[in-house]
Amino acid sequence: MTPELGKLITTDEERDAVHIAIVPVVASELLPPGQHVGLIGPSRMTVGVSTNPIGIVDPFLRKDVRKGEKFWLFLYPNTITSLKHNWTHPAFTDVLKKEVFEKATDKEIAESKKWLEEFAEMGYRTYEDVIEMGNDYIKDGYSHIRFGSTTVQDVDRNEFWYHFQIVTGKIVRPEVIDNTYFSCSC
Repeated sequence: MTPELGKLITTDEERDAVHIAIVPVVASELLPPGQHVGLIGPSRMTVGVSTNPIGIVDPFLRKDVRKGEKFWLFLYPNTITSLKHNWTHPAFTDVLKKEVFEKATDKEIAESKKWLEEFAEMGYRTYEDVIEMGNDYIKDGYSHIRFGSTTVQDVDRNEFWYHFQIVTGKIVRPEVIDNTYFSCSC
C-alpha cells in the first residue's frame, strides 16, 4: 500500500519511500519552511500565502526564505496528474493555451514586455534582440540562446517563454521549452 502523506497512519505500516513532486519557485514574501503557499501572479513561478494553496515551502530548509529567493515548492500529495520525474499538475503548464494570451489584458502584456526588457538588459541585449532570438529558437531549434552575461543562465526558461508567449501571441511547444537554456557568449 502506498503511504498517504498528509494523513495520520491508522493501520500497521512499515517504512517506505515516496516520490514528492517539487517545482522551483520564487518567494513573493518572507516564508518559513513548511508554510502552505499558492501561486501569486501570472508567471506561475512566484508563490506566497494564498487562499488557494497548492503545496508547502521546502520543509527541510533550516531558515526562512526571503522575498525574491528561489526554493523548492513541495506540491500536495495526490494532486499531480502523472509522475515519471517529469510530472504534470493543473497549476503548472509548460505551454500556454491560445485562449490565455488572447485574453491577456493590456496591463498583462505591458508587464510581460517589461519583464522581457529587464531580462534583455541583464544579458546586455535589447528587447528586440530577445524577441528575435526567441523567434529564431522556435523556428530553427537552436540548442541555446546566447547573451553577453552569465547572469541570465539562472533565469527560469518557463518564465521566459511565458512572457514571450504573452507578448508575441505565439504558442511555444513543450519540447522547445524543455530544451531551452541560456548561455553567455563572452
